[in-house]
Amino acid sequence: MALAGQGDLGDDTMEAEIWVDVSRESDYEGITIRVNQDTTSGAIEGYQLVSNFHPPYLARYLKFRKYSGTLLAIRDLRVFASEEIPGGAPTESGWHRFKIVALRNR
Repeated sequence: MALAGQGDLGDDTMEAEIWVDVSRESDYEGITIRVNQDTTSGAIEGYQLVSNFHPPYLARYLKFRKYSGTLLAIRDLRVFASEEIPGGAPTESGWHRFKIVALRNR
């Protein structure tokens, strides 16, 4: 439905096993839900749960954010520090379950 552009979606869940590579610097790994593209500007927006567990960074965290193809418009809605992540931040590369539950506006 989201791919067809239906705007009145109800409650949604996105869940996936994501390979998280902590051995090198790379882009965020994670999932995106409720992606929409503005037909006028072409900007892509959605909600993401992404990880940053790479050794070059001192802070290891998960971010839940409102994503936008316009980098200046990306907003972190919640940042989970490593001590808030169940089991802690991974120190070895491997598969990890990411899940977003999106509730429609009530």
